[in-house]
Amino acid sequence: MQPAPPPSCAVELRRPPDLPAAQPVNPLTRLLPVVMLVAVGGMAAVYLSSGQGTSRNPMFLLFPVMMLASATGTLAHTFRGRTAEVNAARCGYLRYLDDIVHDATETARRQHDWLHWRHPDPAALWTLAGGPRMWERRPGDPDFGVIRCGLGPVPLATPLIAPQADSLGDADPVTEDALQDVLERWALLADVPVTVVLAECGRTSVHSDPVVSRNMLRAMLCQLATLHSPTDVRIAAVVPPGDTHWDWLKWLPHHRDCLLCDGAGPRRLTFADLTAAQDACAGLGAVQVVIVVDGVDTSGAAVTAGVAVFDVGAAAATIATGCRPDELGPGQASRCARRIAGYAPDGGSAGRPGWPELIGVGSGDFDPAEAWRPRADEDRLRVPIGFTRTTGERGQPVVLDIKEAAHGGMGPHGLCIGATGSGKSEFLRTLILGLVATHAPDELNLALIDFKGGATFLGTKSQVLHL
Repeated sequence: MQPAPPPSCAVELRRPPDLPAAQPVNPLTRLLPVVMLVAVGGMAAVYLSSGQGTSRNPMFLLFPVMMLASATGTLAHTFRGRTAEVNAARCGYLRYLDDIVHDATETARRQHDWLHWRHPDPAALWTLAGGPRMWERRPGDPDFGVIRCGLGPVPLATPLIAPQADSLGDADPVTEDALQDVLERWALLADVPVTVVLAECGRTSVHSDPVVSRNMLRAMLCQLATLHSPTDVRIAAVVPPGDTHWDWLKWLPHHRDCLLCDGAGPRRLTFADLTAAQDACAGLGAVQVVIVVDGVDTSGAAVTAGVAVFDVGAAAATIATGCRPDELGPGQASRCARRIAGYAPDGGSAGRPGWPELIGVGSGDFDPAEAWRPRADEDRLRVPIGFTRTTGERGQPVVLDIKEAAHGGMGPHGLCIGATGSGKSEFLRTLILGLVATHAPDELNLALIDFKGGATFLGTKSQVLHL
């Protein structure tokens, strides 16, 4: 479930209370307690030295005792007035800081959950393939082209603004120290995704260590490909011939020219020169282009607008400062790319024939008497399953012959292999539909068994299929 975003308004803190100004004391006020103490001593001396001891009433001792208590109270009141005022002001301001810390803690929790949800762990990106979050970021969204590069400190969503200092008052060191502790503690939120904006990157070095650089770039590219559509973002690579570090990119639809299908067919965006890569990507109409440079000296080439270039270990500005970079190995990146590959849009299908034309019912009217006419032996159990994408705009039909080899076919057994989401179910449905559209029921029966209990043949009957 999507967490609620944190608030984003700044919080300006109150200034700590100043120490109250020391009031001038009248000398008579300081002298009066001394006079009272002398009077108490005199009364006690007179009482103890006059008359007979047996005739003295002990109650007379109350007078010097009361005078002593009065003098003590006067002294206490004289010295406690300013201290009580300071303590009251401190308690009020510290309670105010407690409320600020409580609000900052709640904001930090919400910000932590929000950032980890918006920028998921690269190791879990493959779970988003085929879900509602795949390719969710569209041009114009505030997070379009924003990708995570690691974990580290980021500013609090509700920054705490220090109050302006007042040079006239006498600052209280206790509340001043408490304020500085709060400002330092809640200035940054630790261990949350640190992001980069591709539109602001230009040409950037990822890291100095090539191994860490490649792992970090794999994590960034997988997040980019999972959350951005190939119609908006393209990924190219400038690598020397024979380089295998970026071979996994071939599975990403963002790395294939699947929007333009010319005589050369779809192309992988891998080049040996940065200028050639930028020129090729400029004709694709993508909002953002990311080019990875690894092992090729392209320092003299200029970077065009709308292109983010990441150099592996180049001597340029780094984006990994202050954060713990994300890392994905080649196997993890390949697994994520293969999952996404199953949902690649067929951008080259515009103007190309579809399944009705492939079977021979381009008008849309299926006539069983015409489609189910007896076929020659060499055409029996032959069914077109698609078009080639390397021999022209229209392509040539790809035919599968499931007859046994003795009759000139490829069968009778076959094996369809592919990762989840790679298109096995679509292929099987195309094959089945093509067979029943070109062979009469009295010539062909199909038994459809799905051991996984999935939806490959959902809606079909297991005994006989009729159009």
